[in-house]
Amino acid sequence: MNEMQVKNTETFEFIKFIIRYYKIFLLSTLSAVVLSIIVTFFIPKEYLSIGIVFPTSSNSLQAVVDNPMLGYDVEADRLMQIMESREMFELVSKKFNLVQKFDIDTTNTDWYDELRKEFDESVSFKRKLSMCIEIKAQTTDPVLSANIVNTIIEHVDNIRERIIKQNLMLAYNSFANEYNQKKRLVDSLVALISGKRDTFKDPQFNIMLDNKMLNVSLSKSSNKNSTQLELDINNYYYEQSRLNDINSRYEKAKANAFGYIPKIYILDRANISYKKVFPSFTLNALIAFFGIFLIVFFTLFIKEKYKSNK
Repeated sequence: MNEMQVKNTETFEFIKFIIRYYKIFLLSTLSAVVLSIIVTFFIPKEYLSIGIVFPTSSNSLQAVVDNPMLGYDVEADRLMQIMESREMFELVSKKFNLVQKFDIDTTNTDWYDELRKEFDESVSFKRKLSMCIEIKAQTTDPVLSANIVNTIIEHVDNIRERIIKQNLMLAYNSFANEYNQKKRLVDSLVALISGKRDTFKDPQFNIMLDNKMLNVSLSKSSNKNSTQLELDINNYYYEQSRLNDINSRYEKAKANAFGYIPKIYILDRANISYKKVFPSFTLNALIAFFGIFLIVFFTLFIKEKYKSNK
């Protein structure tokens, strides 16, 4: 008997087997399908809402103005990490009282972990190939699903800005302290030099000081105090140049610390959808049909083999 004949024989035996027990297969699968439909009626319906955002290519407003591109994978990953943070989770949980919504028993010691588990199962974030971030929320309340997504979109910029500005404020405070200290030193040198104006009798004293011309005039002076005054002026010029450098960094740090942080790009906010996505009557019926069919088939097949061997 060749291979083709063997296959034909096996197919024939399989068909004979199904025909022999067709009533059992028919009753069991139909019963399973009907039962699955009945059970599906009692499963809470769930509704899905989706929002889509793009990250910025930079946290600098000037950089965004110069190159207004959407962010790439690194920026998308960082933005998604903020969305998945504990701060965002607690913000959403508190705003919508998810402890009550998810029926969490706070008397249990692990209630917080259970709440986080329910949240992670209901809310998801995914980076798409286009580098956008898709935010999904699936709950038993269509309004709640949409509100959760839109709240995350609304607050992610606030959390992101706070994180970015933490170090910017540290830099600003550091430069502010350095600038103020140097400014006091320069002012004291100006006061010191101004106190010696009588030594250098020139009506253009202040102008010459600002234009760095005093040293030339002092070198021509025979006054015995001119040497010390020249040292004071040189020290003033040195400290003033350092103050100018510190001031430049201070102003830049100030602009960054109190400046505008570019917002994320919002492609789609979540809409309220009243079309349930779970449970599915068709899917549950198919699962029940094929599941019972396979169980009955293997049960009867083993029974037949047992009889033939016996």
